[in-house]
Amino acid sequence: MNDWPKEVSSIPAGKIQIRSTLLHPGKIHLLTQILQAYKNTENRTEREIWIYAFFDHAYHLKDWFKNFPLIANFDDRWKNYSGNLYFKLCRDFCNRNKHIKVTQPSISSNVRLMRMIENDIEQHYITYDNKYMPAEFLMTEVLKFWKDFERTEL
Repeated sequence: MNDWPKEVSSIPAGKIQIRSTLLHPGKIHLLTQILQAYKNTENRTEREIWIYAFFDHAYHLKDWFKNFPLIANFDDRWKNYSGNLYFKLCRDFCNRNKHIKVTQPSISSNVRLMRMIENDIEQHYITYDNKYMPAEFLMTEVLKFWKDFERTEL
């Protein structure tokens, strides 16, 4: 006997086809939407949330594609992409935010988000080892990276 409310019904086997809304090509399209939301938001806190959401999603796409049943020999094929600077920064940024300390960085264990204000205009930057680049630029390059992967590998 289950304690489910009477409004919850069992799904009849073979009668309903369930599709995730996050299946390919929605995964890469979602990155596009997150980047657009970042561009359209003026609130500093919301912009930072979109930055974190973008890089977290972009980094974990690798895991999703690795387990995607239509990509054979993923690890061998990934070797063509694993050296990409922008994806490596994405990885290190995500791992630093998750673990605080990155013990095996791709580029730097010191990747972080920084805000700078010049002429009353606030910009977000990703910094690493005394270098920096605009967060929007890095987001755009990571999106290009995944679109190239999609075009070439799928």
